Amino acid sequence: MKSSFIYVFFLSVLIYLSSLYDPLISFIATLPFTRKRTGIIEVLVSFISFLVLSFFHRETFFSFTLRAISLINLYFMSSQLTDLKSIIDITKGKATPVIVAMAYYPFFYETTLEITTYARARGIKLYRVDKLLLPIVVLIVKTAEDLYTTVTLKLSGKYRGNFDIMPRRNDIIIIAYGVVILCLSLSLRF
Repeated sequence: MKSSFIYVFFLSVLIYLSSLYDPLISFIATLPFTRKRTGIIEVLVSFISFLVLSFFHRETFFSFTLRAISLINLYFMSSQLTDLKSIIDITKGKATPVIVAMAYYPFFYETTLEITTYARARGIKLYRVDKLLLPIVVLIVKTAEDLYTTVTLKLSGKYRGNFDIMPRRNDIIIIAYGVVILCLSLSLRF
C-alpha cells in the first residue's frame, strides 16, 4: 500500500503530535507498520525500560522511551509506505538523497533476508557471523558505490513529471488513520 509523500508526511506529523499528548497511543499506532521481530523487540525494550525506570522511581521518563521508539518507527513506516515517484514529482527530480534514504531500509532488509535464506539453504548456521558477514559487507560496499555514482551523476534536461494533489484511496486511509490516532490520544489526555 504505497501512498503519496505528502500524505505519509502528514500521517507522521499527526502521529508525532499524538506522541506529545499520549506516547503509548502513538507507540501502539506505529507497531502495525513494523516487522514482527522488530515489534517484539520494541515491546521488550519498552517493558524493560519501564521496569528499570520504576525501580529507580523515574516513571515519568518512560514517555521519552515510547516517544523515541515511535520516532524510529515513523522512519521505518514512511520508508515502507511512501511512493518514491511522488517525491520525484514534488521536487522535480532534485531529491535524490531523500529518495536514497527512504529506499535504503527496505532494500537492506530484503537483501539481508535473502542472504540468510540462502545461508540456511546451504546449511550454514546463522550464528556463524564470519560466513554471513562477507556477503553482507560486499553488498553494502557495492550499494554504496552505486549510490555514490547515482548522487554524483548529473543529467541534463528538465524533469516534466506531474504532481497530482488529489488523494487516492490509500492516501485517504492513511490520513484517516492519523486523525483517529490524534483524536484518540487527545480524548484520553483530557
